[in-house]
Amino acid sequence: MRAASARAETVVSPACHVALQRRLLLALFALGANMGIRAIVANGEHGETEAALRHVRRHFITVDNLRAAVTRLVNGTFATRDAT
Repeated sequence: MRAASARAETVVSPACHVALQRRLLLALFALGANMGIRAIVANGEHGETEAALRHVRRHFITVDNLRAAVTRLVNGTFATRDAT
């Protein structure tokens, strides 16, 4: 996975990619289930810290990113439905 920023472009190792995916899923679940990040950390056996999940939420989960994800999901659902 390549992560680009305004200052530098770096290549992220596969281990970091897996950890980022796990943290994104946990943060999105916390938001979607209306539990909050603190409750996810307190109730889970995933080994992630509250600070790590808040970092992911602050830097990766934005309104624009959520809108784009929902758009891709809905368009994919409609494409699958229309293909059958």
